[in-house]
Amino acid sequence: MRACELALVTFSLLGCSVGISSESSTAGVSIPCSTSKECPANMVCTENVCRASQLAIPHVLIDVSVPASTNAGQYSGANFVLPADVPALGEADIVLPEFDSLTVDGNFAPVSNGTSCDYSADDAGIASVRVEATHRWLVDGLERTVFSAGALPAVFAGVPAGIGYDYEAYVSVTTVDPNCQLPPVLVRDIGVSADRALTLEWPVPKSVALDVQILPSNSATTTDLTGWLLDVVDPVEGRSLANPALLGSPIADAANPALLHFHSTIKYNPILSADSSPPVATEVIRLQPPKGMVAPTYYVAMSGLTLFATTTETPLNINAVPAPVTISGRVETADLAQPLQAPITFLSTGFNVSNSGYLAEYSTSTQSDASGQFQVTLPAGQYRVLVVPAGDGKHGVLDTNWSVQATPANQAGRLLQVPGYSEIRGRIDGSLQLSASDSATVQATPSSSLLYDKASQIVAIRNTSPGVRTASALFQPQSNPEFSLPVDSGQLDIALQPPPGLPWIVSPGHKIVAGENTLPNWSMPIAVPWSGSLRVTAKDPSASPNAQALPRAVLRLYALVDDQGKAVDSPNAATSLVEIAEGRTLADGSFQLKLPDRFQP
Repeated sequence: MRACELALVTFSLLGCSVGISSESSTAGVSIPCSTSKECPANMVCTENVCRASQLAIPHVLIDVSVPASTNAGQYSGANFVLPADVPALGEADIVLPEFDSLTVDGNFAPVSNGTSCDYSADDAGIASVRVEATHRWLVDGLERTVFSAGALPAVFAGVPAGIGYDYEAYVSVTTVDPNCQLPPVLVRDIGVSADRALTLEWPVPKSVALDVQILPSNSATTTDLTGWLLDVVDPVEGRSLANPALLGSPIADAANPALLHFHSTIKYNPILSADSSPPVATEVIRLQPPKGMVAPTYYVAMSGLTLFATTTETPLNINAVPAPVTISGRVETADLAQPLQAPITFLSTGFNVSNSGYLAEYSTSTQSDASGQFQVTLPAGQYRVLVVPAGDGKHGVLDTNWSVQATPANQAGRLLQVPGYSEIRGRIDGSLQLSASDSATVQATPSSSLLYDKASQIVAIRNTSPGVRTASALFQPQSNPEFSLPVDSGQLDIALQPPPGLPWIVSPGHKIVAGENTLPNWSMPIAVPWSGSLRVTAKDPSASPNAQALPRAVLRLYALVDDQGKAVDSPNAATSLVEIAEGRTLADGSFQLKLPDRFQP
């Protein structure tokens, strides 16, 4: 056996490989050594074991989920997403932040100045209040914590505190006098420290006068925007920051009577910042059609729109609203042309009539009946069409593109042919050796892309393949080193999860197409061990029997990956996120993790 170990150290020049056995997995996967010369490149000999000196995945995000049944006081049922450097020596505790309280209050006296509305000191003019405090952690969508309250002051107890734990508060109010409505306020960058209290000096709302202009064209039938709704929203969540305004009757342009003007004024509150410089003009103006009307919703950034303001009014030019088109079609199987009953989703990808810098969106869903027939009405434009059949083990997701022309108004004969499952085929070499009764799990998961909004500095997670489903299968390499996994087509992260104590094999970002997809041969990565305890910094160690260590918590580790497929340190520099390890703390809060030293191709 020693000869094979030396062969591995010298990159298997003799054709002999080391099998990583499940029998030794409890002690960790390791390469024994007496000096660093016996270790592979980028590894050093520490305590007679080769350990990585330059990690290919040096930084991770740790998702910590504490079960509600855990006797851990206020940490019971809590979730955290923490950045961490993988310890070079393999030992480091994970320490959760302290909990404190956050109080949000409001002072409405400032807005009474210069207005006919009376917001008294005791808030007698306020009928109801709703407050949401939100912590987005590091990646919006991976973990998002929201606390809600229905009155001021709003007291949020048990929120993580300390450096890097910032919150935002969204406060909306209803006033007694309907003519004195106040637009909502969004405050970002609220740091929570010991009993932090934020008293919001309610701002005097700003006003923006808009001239919404529309010019008829041959590709549109809708020119009357009467009854459309204007407001201002935040660029991440789309929460309203304004008192919405309905567009009234149009006024024809004096020089060009075909050009229609809809004049309106919106009162809104810009996004504020509690502890740093507020973002400037990151708000978005939204123009929505009346409820039930088949037409896109338009968005334009406040910063880009005001650049073109030459008078007291800001022009908002809508070239035309796409004509609604009714489409009839059929869903069937691609192999036998059999009718298929399935949900269908339509997501707009572009409208020819939108101005540069404007975003127009429309989405809707329908379902084919037992005979495969469906009918839907869409604004003319380009669409991504998703058909997700029932999980019958035979039919995969259809993800296709449509172009819907403005004429004729009724179009029939559209055909959506649902393909069979695609197949992922792979093989692992002899570096993974399990007993005959042991098995591994091969799992394919839809890839998650990361989008960084520079203005708000928020990183949000997005599914690159909507509708694509996670697939998994058991794999026993001792009986057959090859595996096959039926999946939907799309962008997938593929991982092999061996028994506990061995590192995952992780291969991110595969574009899976229809038919057979063969992966390069896999080999078992070198394990990067990480041991320690999940602990809390308790103000009062006697508050709970487990106040210092958290037992039976789930730990999920994610790597941040750039567009070159390399691990990076910051979410701002990453384009995707992939899980690389998972474990659970023991009864004493200790954990033993094994991370892969690299990604597989």
